[in-house]
Amino acid sequence: MASAPAIVREGGALRHVRWDGEDYLYALRGNNSRGFWRYVPATDAWEALALTPANVRGGGALAWAGGRYLYAFRGDNGDDFWAYDL
Repeated sequence: MASAPAIVREGGALRHVRWDGEDYLYALRGNNSRGFWRYVPATDAWEALALTPANVRGGGALAWAGGRYLYAFRGDNGDDFWAYDL
């Protein structure tokens, strides 16, 4: 299995999504960075996605409610809340 593209630390988050019949893992790097990735198990490859709007730290989280959006909290004692169109 391919390693993450970079070290994941405080605020890192991982969420499984099954979309259009495919499985994906979405990841926030945390570590006071804007790194956002998608892992594709079928190809054992990570893809870099658009950077998050702000750095993610402790408390960073990902959630998926089964629709077309993935939701993220920035953490860092903030109230930033983002939605990503899958």
